[in-house]
Amino acid sequence: MFSKVLEIILLAMTPIVHSGAIPLGLAIKLNPTVVLASSVAGNLISVSILLLGLEKLDEYMEGLYLYENTIERIRESCSKYINNYGALGLVLFVITPGVGSWTGCIAASITGMNKKIALIVIALGILISEILILGVSMGLITIWNNFFTEFL
Repeated sequence: MFSKVLEIILLAMTPIVHSGAIPLGLAIKLNPTVVLASSVAGNLISVSILLLGLEKLDEYMEGLYLYENTIERIRESCSKYINNYGALGLVLFVITPGVGSWTGCIAASITGMNKKIALIVIALGILISEILILGVSMGLITIWNNFFTEFL
């Protein structure tokens, strides 16, 4: 079981496919609470590292077109959330589909938000979005199972 939980944690640490950690955990028959806790933990680990390293990354990547372009797109998309609503705006930004915690870290850094506050706010956003993903995943699994038991 420990190796399965570790798989969920590692998948949740990745920038793009982290949302697949919960469906994977449910698919391999882990307890939903364990899946949720593992996914949140993995996501928080990566976010913590990212928040600590963003300033150095920014210094290193400054001037590269792709990096500057990405930062500018994030700045444009997060400004309406964070400038209007502050920390609550960052939570809303993080739970927006297609955005996520990694982009939320960059948005917090761009806007100069205190790192401790940013980590707490992003953690709240992670928890909310992971609970939503868990609910949707469990609902789809229930529908799937009912479909096959009903028609097969």
